[in-house]
Amino acid sequence: MRLVQFIAIIMSVFCFSSIKTEAQNKNQERKFFLKLYGGGSHVSNMNINGQDAELLNSINVDTKIGFSSGISIGYQWNEKIATVLGWEYKSNSSSTSIDNMEYDGNYASNTIYLDGLYSLYKNDKSTLYTGAGLAMIEEIDLDYETNGSEVSFSDSGRIGVHLILAYDYELSRRWILNTELRKSFFSKFDLKEEGGSNQTLVDLKYNPTTLNIGIKYMF
Repeated sequence: MRLVQFIAIIMSVFCFSSIKTEAQNKNQERKFFLKLYGGGSHVSNMNINGQDAELLNSINVDTKIGFSSGISIGYQWNEKIATVLGWEYKSNSSSTSIDNMEYDGNYASNTIYLDGLYSLYKNDKSTLYTGAGLAMIEEIDLDYETNGSEVSFSDSGRIGVHLILAYDYELSRRWILNTELRKSFFSKFDLKEEGGSNQTLVDLKYNPTTLNIGIKYMF
């Protein structure tokens, strides 16, 4: 539900700003932009601990290259500085090993973020920029299947930071091709089992690296 509300807000701002832009002088510099993107996600393997009689031993989680996707809306304050508000989903397949038994699963998150961007270089078609931002994990979960049923551990509300290096290529006055490398850093956290048991996975790490390709629409 939160995701639906967030997308609705973005689309409302998009529609309002589009109407406003059409009413302005056509030669005026465009300020707002909407971006849709997708790409790859990498998360480091983990050695973690379980906090329960059934999860006393060390647990190993091996992750594979996954994917990311997102939507954001931004405002270009001047030639150098922009701010961006966005939502991103990341998912990585995982293999969880408990007592030498391996279970296939998934390590995924929904994240809302606020970025500040600074242009390092700009010419008629290209812009290279860097940036940093704050991110809040709306939900993160680690799932795996055992004995034909799924076990899921989750948490939410964690705050982290990330660093950005990105490149824009202008296709037209309105459309821009974007490539972005993003590295995020979150403090360690615990995941509680969603089925109502007392099982908890403690001291998990989540410092994903994403490489995304997207399209911006200026309005």
